[in-house]
Amino acid sequence: MPLIFISYSHTDKTIAETIANQIQLSGADVWLDEWEIRIGESNIRKISEGLQDADFVVLLLSPRATESGWVETEWQTAFGDGIKEKRTKLLPAMIRECTPPKLLEHVQYARIHEDFQAGLAKLIRDIQSHFAVQAPVSFGARIESGRIDINKYSPHNPLMTQLVNTITTGTMRQHQGGVLVEIEIVAGLRMVDDFNRQLKADKMLLVGKDQVLSNDSQKPSILCFSQECTLPAGTLVPDLQNIHLERSIPIQQEIHSKTSAEVRAHVDGFYVRGTVDQVFEFSVNGVSVPELSSRASGTFEARIARPRQGPTPGA
Repeated sequence: MPLIFISYSHTDKTIAETIANQIQLSGADVWLDEWEIRIGESNIRKISEGLQDADFVVLLLSPRATESGWVETEWQTAFGDGIKEKRTKLLPAMIRECTPPKLLEHVQYARIHEDFQAGLAKLIRDIQSHFAVQAPVSFGARIESGRIDINKYSPHNPLMTQLVNTITTGTMRQHQGGVLVEIEIVAGLRMVDDFNRQLKADKMLLVGKDQVLSNDSQKPSILCFSQECTLPAGTLVPDLQNIHLERSIPIQQEIHSKTSAEVRAHVDGFYVRGTVDQVFEFSVNGVSVPELSSRASGTFEARIARPRQGPTPGA
């Protein structure tokens, strides 16, 4: 997640904390002096470390902020770093009517002073947009959490249709010129979770041809999963007709299973979102077992942590 440093005058402490909380709720990490500097610590050292670590500095403009020497030092440091690194780092936001510093007259700023909610929403959207460009989701990114919500299931079963699979962790690495996404899943139904472990479908290796995940929902990246295994006779499988009773039934013969899935995913702010279609096929001696086979589809959402300094795609 990006680290957002909040630069402000202490006379604007209340509104600064409100803005910091809202940015944090959007999924970003926030550096605010009131939260980060403890009694006895050096203000200069901690602020210097915060500015150095920050991906963006949000400058809260007000009459008192433009008169503050501390605030001036913070925004000038961020402004200079942005020029040196050839990227956007300083994000001004006017919280009270004032005259911006001469050096920032040409810089677009969030107009929080005119409409708090609309101005703050635009600030958060632009943080996400800048971060998506500057830190694309690719090799080295990590999935912190997520979920797969099933909204269609065949054969129809109300409980399976409302199944929520929790994504507990995940990593992204390079694979054959594209990206390999490895995720671990915990199913919302104990029986299904147990069965997924038997099928080795609780760990999914999603393979895509793109080196960088798409930022366009209309042109998503395609991630594919395929897993085959053999279940010995006597294996307990969920009874889909009586799953609400958490009833299992033993299979009488050795069964071959094939699980496949396709995720159509795109980057949306600090998340990867999309759709998932999954197929479970079972056969004995090459003959399909339709009463066990099923199809499921739903939505995919995962919170992504990009590496601060990671490998460059294609390098």
